[in-house]
Amino acid sequence: MTKWEYQFLTAARAWWGGTWKVRWINGDELPRWQKGPSLYEYCNRMGEQGWEVIGLSEAPVRRENFRVVLKRPKS
Repeated sequence: MTKWEYQFLTAARAWWGGTWKVRWINGDELPRWQKGPSLYEYCNRMGEQGWEVIGLSEAPVRRENFRVVLKRPKS
């Protein structure tokens, strides 16, 4: 039976109308997240490591944020 590992991201905009950036990973805020890769770039990097996006939803409290769920087979 395949076992999975998951990653939960919350994306935010670094400034109004700016590029979506990954701000939190598994509940931990990234330092200097505003300077990090775009959500698009991050998901592509993770795809190269075997991760797959399996879910996307608006964050319930702040609608300018949204959540992304990724999974990959556990090694």
